Amino acid sequence: MAAVSNIDMKWGYKIHEDAVTGTTIPYLGTGVFHGEATIESLGSSDSRWSQAITAVSGIVPTFGMTWKEQDTSAGMTGRTWTMSGKFTEHTKKATKDAAVMYTLKAILALEPTVA
Repeated sequence: MAAVSNIDMKWGYKIHEDAVTGTTIPYLGTGVFHGEATIESLGSSDSRWSQAITAVSGIVPTFGMTWKEQDTSAGMTGRTWTMSGKFTEHTKKATKDAAVMYTLKAILALEPTVA
């Protein structure tokens, strides 16, 4: 979608803190990956976002997304990010000016990658 205006991602690993007999320092074990993304996008009443969030035979499809990050320091040579996951909820807002805005939340399947 060319009209994505904002993407907010957070990811990491759950950390298990276990007591170790004979010491005051716990063992910090790495647990499962967990990532989330929130996407804000300009859309339309026939937007493809609805296809990405509709369950088919009871299963929400996995999406894949790639975008180029262009911040003020990178200029037009920003890094390219790729992520995938499943959308968990969405909000669609239609305005009196005929704009349609979407806010989508997703659980990431893997760590986002950057090239």
